Amino acid sequence: MKAGTNSFTTLLLLLMINTQGICQSHYPPCPDSIDLIILQEANHLWDIFGNEIWQYYHPEDMPVLLFNTPEQHWLLNHPDPPENFHKLVCCNTQIDAKTSGCDPLWYYFSATIWPINHCWTTIIPSLSACNDFCAEHHLPDSFFPPDLLVFITLHERFHNFQIKWLENDYLRIFNIEDSESPRKEKHDTLSDIPDDSPKASLCLEEQAALYKAYIEQDTLKAKGHIREFLNLRHQNGRFISEVEKETENFMEFVEGTAKYIEFQLSESIQDGYRSIDRIRNHKQFNNYTEVVQSPRLFIEKAQTGDLTSSRFYSTGIILCKLLDRFSEKDWKKDLFKNYHEKKIDLCKLLSGQI
Repeated sequence: MKAGTNSFTTLLLLLMINTQGICQSHYPPCPDSIDLIILQEANHLWDIFGNEIWQYYHPEDMPVLLFNTPEQHWLLNHPDPPENFHKLVCCNTQIDAKTSGCDPLWYYFSATIWPINHCWTTIIPSLSACNDFCAEHHLPDSFFPPDLLVFITLHERFHNFQIKWLENDYLRIFNIEDSESPRKEKHDTLSDIPDDSPKASLCLEEQAALYKAYIEQDTLKAKGHIREFLNLRHQNGRFISEVEKETENFMEFVEGTAKYIEFQLSESIQDGYRSIDRIRNHKQFNNYTEVVQSPRLFIEKAQTGDLTSSRFYSTGIILCKLLDRFSEKDWKKDLFKNYHEKKIDLCKLLSGQI
C-alpha cells in the first residue's frame, strides 16, 4: 500500500466466528474499523521508513488473524482459510471474507505467528480484546493504545518474514510440531536464570560488556568491549547444554532482529512523522509518545542486567546496532538464509567484523 493511501480496497479479509450455539441466520459482524485502521497505519509507517530500516521486508500482504473473543476471529490476506466461510462487506468495501466455527485454542491473549491451514499467519489482538484484557486486570485502556498495536503488528509480521528461511528451526526449537495451538508461548522453551546460579554473574558481565560497546564512541575501545562480550558468551556456554545454547541463540536472533525493527522505527518517528488521519483522531491514540520509549527500555535492561528470558530482546537489539556500525557490507541481505544454511547467528556475524 502506498504512503498516504486511505482506501481499504487492497485488504483481503477472511472472518472466522464460532457458530456453535449461534443462529446460522445471524450475519457475522465486521471487525471494528479501528482494527483495520491499525493495519493500514502499520503499512503506511513501513511505506515511509521501511526501505531504510530493512528493505527486504514487505509486510503489507502477509496474512493476519485478529482475535476478538474466544468465539470470534478475523483473517486477512489468507490464501486458504478453514472451511465453511462466508463473504463479508466491511468499511463499505467488498472484501473476500468467510465465516466458520473456529478452534477456540487459537484464542489466547498474546501476539505471535502460527500456521493456519499450513500458512504461517500473524496473530494479534483486536483493540476491543486489549480493552477487555485491561478491564479484567484493572489496567487503564491506555495500556494498549492503537499505536502500540501498530508496532506489535510490524514486529510479529517480521517473524512471518523470517519463516521463509527459518520454518524448520521455528517448528523444532519452539516445539510447535508437538503443540496443538499457540497457547504454548515461545518463552516456555527458555527459563530465567536464578540469582545464585554460576551462570548469573557471567550473564550480567556479558550484558554490561555489550552495553559498553554500544555506548563507546571510540572504535578501538568499542571493539575491545565486543571481544570481552564474545569471550563471556563463550564462557557462559559451559553451563548449558547444546540444545539450550541453540535455543538461546535462536531466540536472540529472531526476537532481537524483530525488536530492532521497532527500535529503528522509534528513532524515525520522532523526526516529524505524521500518522494517517483515521488513527490520529482515535481517542486512545497517543501519537507514539510512549511507544517509542519501549525499545530503548530493552537496551537499558542490558545496562542494569536482566536475568529473565526477555534478556535476548535486549542483547539482540544491541548486536544489530553494532552490526550497523561495524559491518563493512549489507549484513541484513542474506541474514536469515545464512542462518538456515550455515547457522551464522548475530554473535558469529559480529565476531567476523572485528
